[in-house]
Formats: sequence, C-alpha cells, structure tokens
Amino acid sequence: MLWAAFTVSTAASAHDLNMTGVKVRLDPKDVTVSVVAHLHQLKSNDVSAEIARRLKLRLDGQAFAPAKPRLIRDEANGIVIWQATQPKAAKVVALDAPIFPEHADQSTVLTVLKDRQVLDEAVVDAQHPTATIGEKATDKNAAAQSSAATGTSAVALRFLHEGIRHIFLGPDHVLFLLSLLLLGGSWRELLKIVTAFTLAHSVTLSLAATGIFSLPPRFVEPVIALSIIAVAATNLRARKANEEPEARRDIRPWLALGFGLIHGFGFAGALAEVGLPRESLGAALLAFNIGVEIGQATLVLVFAPALAAIVKWRPRVQIPIVQYGSACVAVVGAFWFVQRLITA
Repeated sequence: MLWAAFTVSTAASAHDLNMTGVKVRLDPKDVTVSVVAHLHQLKSNDVSAEIARRLKLRLDGQAFAPAKPRLIRDEANGIVIWQATQPKAAKVVALDAPIFPEHADQSTVLTVLKDRQVLDEAVVDAQHPTATIGEKATDKNAAAQSSAATGTSAVALRFLHEGIRHIFLGPDHVLFLLSLLLLGGSWRELLKIVTAFTLAHSVTLSLAATGIFSLPPRFVEPVIALSIIAVAATNLRARKANEEPEARRDIRPWLALGFGLIHGFGFAGALAEVGLPRESLGAALLAFNIGVEIGQATLVLVFAPALAAIVKWRPRVQIPIVQYGSACVAVVGAFWFVQRLITA
C-alpha cells in the first residue's frame, strides 16, 4: 500500500510547480518579453513557435508581434527560456489566457517591469483568465474584463498556496520527514528534528532561488532519494539498539540538518523555474517558504500524535511499525534513486 501510494504516480522529479513565468519589460523605445516554461509541457518540435502561439499578449490593445525570438534550452533544469522584443514602446500590458489553458491546475505569473522596477504582477489561471497591467487604463475594455488577482500580495498568496501544495504533493519530502518521526520521542526531541530541517532547507532555498549558489537537479534529486534510505537505515539500526536506550544517541536532528540542505535545493529548483525577476523574488520566496512550513507543521501535528496514540494503546506494535515502516521506506527510496539516476 505504501509502495503504491508513493511510486505509481510519482515522476523522477517531484518538484515542478504548476506555473509558467511571463516577464514584460517596458523600455522607452521597445518592449522585451520573456517566457519561462517547462520543456515537458511543450509537445511541438518547434518549441519557439509553440510558445509564440500560446502567448496571448497584447500591448496597448494590439497583439504582441515577436521580433527575432530567441530560445535558450536549460536541459539540466528541464526548462526553456523564450525571449522576443517589440521595437515600439507600450504602456499597457494585457495577458488574455494562461500559457497552458488546457490544464486547470496550471497558472501563469505575469510580471511587468518599468525602469527596472516591478510595476505590478498578476496571476492568470482558470479562475482569473485575464490580466491587465499598465500606467494608464488606455485599454478600457480589457481593464473592465480583467478578473486577475493582481499585485504583490496576490502573487505572494499564490506562492504560499504552492508551498503548502508542494509539501503534500512532494512525496519524497513527506517520506523523509515522516521517516524522521517514525521512532517517536518527546515533543522536545521532535521539535529539534523539525527545527533542524526547517533551518537547513530555508538556507539553501534562499541561496539557490536568489542565484547565489545552486546545485543541478541531476545531483539533487538522487541525493534526496538517498536521504530517505539513510533515515530508514538509521531507524532500523536504532531499533536494534533499543535495549540500551542510554547508549543510543539520537542523530535524527543531524540527519535533518544535513539532508535538509539538499531538500532545500529541491524546493529552490521548483521556485527558480517560474522565471520571476529578482525584483519580485523576495516576496515569492518568503511566501513559498512559509507555505512549506505550514505543510510541514500540519504533517507533524497529525502524524506524531497519531503514532504516539497507537503505541500507547498497543505498545507491542511499536517495533513492527518501525521495522516494517522503515523497510518499506528504504525500498521506495531505492526505487526513486535508481529511477532518478536513469532519467538524470
């Protein structure tokens, strides 16, 4: 059952956000448009033409006509960066649909910059299918029809939601965290574990998302799988030494701290691929991290008391829970490790 839940529906990388980034830079003489999208979502052999077709963008009410589009493939991160210009200034930007409207769970983050500052932002999705941003409401029809959630607060709220969603739909992070809690312990011991994991992944998430330092997914993803195996093996070893608890040192906080650094790079890979400009990355980064912590805290507050209640009700089941649970976790981790090495 554990195997089915965590492997059947899991891809080699579980860290893609359901987001596409569109950045529009308004300059005195021209407009530059950039689109960051995941390669696996683009089915055409001519990726540049497909992005141009999907981009429903208007500038001052006129359809954006890309001049000399440029395409950059980032195979290591599984993304593509498409960029084009319009040799004419504009004041109002309107996006009439998400880049991938056929997927209800997909959204597009529109960021408009002027004088290297964020003018405004909007999230375009199934609930908010259009957005209009500009200095002046010259495009009255589009402005009246726009129902997009706009502004930094709306974008931050979206990333808060994505952070929570990323924990619950990122089974490798869930499995790693629950494995750390499988041996149980006092709330003080569990707090040490969770705090260590939080501090570690927050550091590397910030470093990578801001471009200071990052590691390629082809390295990060297999190591995340290895972290699950390592925690499972530690649980089994600790269970064998349980006859002498005073001689057993709880190393789970150190495992959470060390491997949490790697998990942070996994979180950051997803966030950076949205293509947000540096000027608006701070709010998105903070909101996403808070969302991750909310999801993480929810898991701990549900799992730890439930496990403690079961063990208190039937003390004899603690050993089988740790042994069989850790064995299953190790098998799943090994499966992911091999899968990610093959697809790296």
